[in-house]
Amino acid sequence: MNKKLYTIGKSVERIDAPDKALGKAMFVNDMKFHNMLYGKVVISSYPNAKLLNIDIKEAKKIKGVKAILTYKDILGENQVGCVFTDQPLLVSESIRFIGDAIALIAAETPELCEEAASKINIIVEELDGVFSIAESRQKDATLVHKDKEDNIACKYQIYKGDIEKEFENADIIIEEEFYVAHQEHCYLEPQGTIVIPESNGNFIIYASMQCPFYVQKAVARVLGVPFNRIRVIQTITGGGFGGKEDIPNEMCSRAALLANATGCPVKLILTREEDFILTSKRHPIYMKYKVGATKDGKLISLKSELYSDCGAYASLSPIVLFRATVHAPGPYIIPNVQVNTYGMYTNHPPTGAFRGFGTPQVNFAIESIIDILAEQLNIDPLEIRLKNGLRKGTYTATNQLLDDSVGFIETLEKAKEISNWDILRKKYLIENKNKKKKLGIGISAMYYGMTLGAMGWFLDAAGALMQVYQDASVILFIGGIDMGQGAETVLTQIAAESLGINMKRIRIQRPDTAIVPDSGPTVASRTTVTSGNAIVIAANKLKNQLLTFVAEQLQVPFEELELEDEKVLHNGQEKMTFTDLIQKAYMNNINLEAEGWSVLPEVKWDLETGIGDAYYVYCYGAHIAIVEVDTETGIVSVLKVIASHDIGKAINPEQVKAQIQGGVVQGMGYALYENFVMEQGKILTGDFASYSIPTVIERPEIIPIIIEDPSKDGPYGAKGIGEPAIIPTAAAIANAIANAIGKHTNKLPILPEDLYEE
Repeated sequence: MNKKLYTIGKSVERIDAPDKALGKAMFVNDMKFHNMLYGKVVISSYPNAKLLNIDIKEAKKIKGVKAILTYKDILGENQVGCVFTDQPLLVSESIRFIGDAIALIAAETPELCEEAASKINIIVEELDGVFSIAESRQKDATLVHKDKEDNIACKYQIYKGDIEKEFENADIIIEEEFYVAHQEHCYLEPQGTIVIPESNGNFIIYASMQCPFYVQKAVARVLGVPFNRIRVIQTITGGGFGGKEDIPNEMCSRAALLANATGCPVKLILTREEDFILTSKRHPIYMKYKVGATKDGKLISLKSELYSDCGAYASLSPIVLFRATVHAPGPYIIPNVQVNTYGMYTNHPPTGAFRGFGTPQVNFAIESIIDILAEQLNIDPLEIRLKNGLRKGTYTATNQLLDDSVGFIETLEKAKEISNWDILRKKYLIENKNKKKKLGIGISAMYYGMTLGAMGWFLDAAGALMQVYQDASVILFIGGIDMGQGAETVLTQIAAESLGINMKRIRIQRPDTAIVPDSGPTVASRTTVTSGNAIVIAANKLKNQLLTFVAEQLQVPFEELELEDEKVLHNGQEKMTFTDLIQKAYMNNINLEAEGWSVLPEVKWDLETGIGDAYYVYCYGAHIAIVEVDTETGIVSVLKVIASHDIGKAINPEQVKAQIQGGVVQGMGYALYENFVMEQGKILTGDFASYSIPTVIERPEIIPIIIEDPSKDGPYGAKGIGEPAIIPTAAAIANAIANAIGKHTNKLPILPEDLYEE
């Protein structure tokens, strides 16, 4: 018999909602400290150059300027590379993109920082740059990193089956090329930090970020001090989407150098325009696909080549492109697979983590191919996905047996039912004739490996600390970040359910590296699972400590006791309240604290062949989009999106729906609006006046559908939804456009000039 759940599966109010709605929430830029100075990063205006000299004499004369630092002033290692040691904190010789940091300024006001920056004379020797994937791949290309033989930052592959033989056996072969461009994160709150030096040589860092443990490591490295000198505390974070995974390492290290040099707290906040220039982007990828199938639509072979623009430094490209490689074949049973992926250095801004982490790009390509295949075979696009879709007992493209939580087919079937798929496809075919405004319906399916997977398993653990006070209130410390996605609420629900109390008793603390052990990064939709599991472990330890005490007091077997709904029960009968229990335990010196440490199942991977278990479990989904295309103007209006997702278990259903809705709108921006333009390495769309994102006006009707196929390794069966929500959207819209106008587009974003009829 299933145990009754009191908070899990309930749509409780978000913990952070009142303060944010009332303007009481304290973001890092709202914080002030005594003697606080302001920081600024002086950046290069050249995409590729040799740094010859930095003249700071005139700038240092300005009254109120307290420090100007260059690479010569770095105390430890001049390095902030996330995966590879290829990125200096401050340029010492080679400038590699417009935005490379050259000097740091601390002054009494932001205005003085700007004045000082204008007085710094930077002398360089300009060099030819590399400004496209194609240029980067050329044999005689300029090397972005002179110590390398070529511009390849990283590469991956999958080899399964006999690919060439099976192409010979295919009844039909589809070959297409695709290109997807950069995308800007556009979080509401720009990057920011405050670093406070203490008299004992320690530093306290407050920052808007996703990965406090990354920041701790980076700052310690740059300052040349042990980790225990660096305490990192997350502030309320106004959005991240992956963009606050890598960049806070740079921000906090720079502010820490200034704080150390001046002995004062230093606040470093980017303007929106600086944020556009200095921060990492979504990876552009050029993709070549070749797919073979039988005449009845059964997939038998897939070959893909992926070439990505990593920018000037690798940042998180090695991890992003591993995920892109694994997901390139899509959520389908394909016996023969070959994927080759290359990350290429260019003189563009670095590309790093972005919601979906390399998967939206390849999803656009494979889902477009599946639609083209269906058209040429005269098979319904949804039916061909059902025919080839992954299900329990089948194998992925990397030969991983799926034996747990595989709800893919149900996501397709439910989306089909809710959307009236069959009716609308026939209806639009008739109604579109001789109309300038045409309606279309399109589908895209996806799967997404949960947490960090084979390339990051050593980071796939998390800690939690739970303490009960004498008055029976509870404080909960976690290592996962809430950047606006509602993690604090969900994790409090898990804590309340696991301990058997009302969640209003619990106060959750934002991560603090001095209290919680290194819990890895808040990325890969892993927070609910990793921090949630750690909380369950801590709560169970605490519950066992308390019930062991009760068993001794009542002289009854431990196994006959339960703590739930604020009551201690013996064989279902109430014996005392939770408050009474805590007071008795306190008077008897019972430990009222417990820690939890969760580690996800280890996965094995062969880097040479790309065969193995890439992730311990997967999320699945299907989006159906309905669009209207004005063929005279090329303008696309997204009218409705049905978004069906298998997430294991919805801890808070309304928050799941909100995540899906947000993901759809962000994916719509990727599909249609966000045209990130650069020329010779210079960003031409570097503000919200020139870089368009969808607003509430463009928001379509969104119908979220929650499918629950519980995962045995997640808290109460949960998986994740943060990233899966965005992945299928762009491809679904693209396929709907193709359905409306009768032709496919092979690039993102899809702009009006790509569609209008001359």
